[in-house]
Amino acid sequence: MDITASLWILDAYGMDMVTTRIEWGSTEIKGPVHTYRERLMLSRLRLYMTGGMILDAGCGTGSLALALVEKKFNVFGIERSASGLRWLMQKADLTNRSVTVVQASVESIPFCYNMFDAIVCGEVLEHLDDDMAAVADFYRILKPGGICVVTVPANPQMWSFCDEYAGHQRRYTQAGLTNLFISNGFQVLDVENWGFPLIRLYQRFVFRPYVWRQQKKSLSKERATTKLLSTKSKSLVDVVSQIAATFFSLDNLFLRGRHGVGFLLVAQK
Repeated sequence: MDITASLWILDAYGMDMVTTRIEWGSTEIKGPVHTYRERLMLSRLRLYMTGGMILDAGCGTGSLALALVEKKFNVFGIERSASGLRWLMQKADLTNRSVTVVQASVESIPFCYNMFDAIVCGEVLEHLDDDMAAVADFYRILKPGGICVVTVPANPQMWSFCDEYAGHQRRYTQAGLTNLFISNGFQVLDVENWGFPLIRLYQRFVFRPYVWRQQKKSLSKERATTKLLSTKSKSLVDVVSQIAATFFSLDNLFLRGRHGVGFLLVAQK
């Protein structure tokens, strides 16, 4: 299931619950919404460039970073979670792809001025105490003319226990996200509102009940231990995610609407 896109709607279950948070890096991040969103990010990046040095800021378990390597970018990644980086390096070794990774916070990026041609940052800013510091660092390390592609969850009114489970600090309005980048010197080239109607329905009827069940397990005296998927099961999840993500691409017809679950912003230094 997709952890990074745990989004929307007011509580329809009629119960209060003490919310626990996902342990980042404890499992590989995957799922159809995750796959769809990263495909969308990659397609938007390639409208502006097809190569160069790129930073995946908050690279998680590495699916986007490795997809960028496949597209011939020179990829660097930073990630605060040591467990997440281990997932990334294991996958890089298995697929014989080269990516340079550093354990660090997106709020204090350990790279020099004007180093990167582009930055991608998927579902990260909403987790940070200081998203302003992160965006200021994006500007610092980008070359003049460099491109930044970012996704975040949309609409504070969609806040639910799923956001708390995912460790979100906030959800964004379009004006708030745009101003965050403009105030740090960026020119905002485009903002799209992704995830309507199919992804929104998926999250309402599939992902949200899944999070609810996970919460109930975590509060149960008979808390279940996490079971590792077999290689066959992982392959099946990957195939289903790819097929569903292709189906979700019908949502691309509504990217200029107002009812999606997330924003994709493209900005330039």
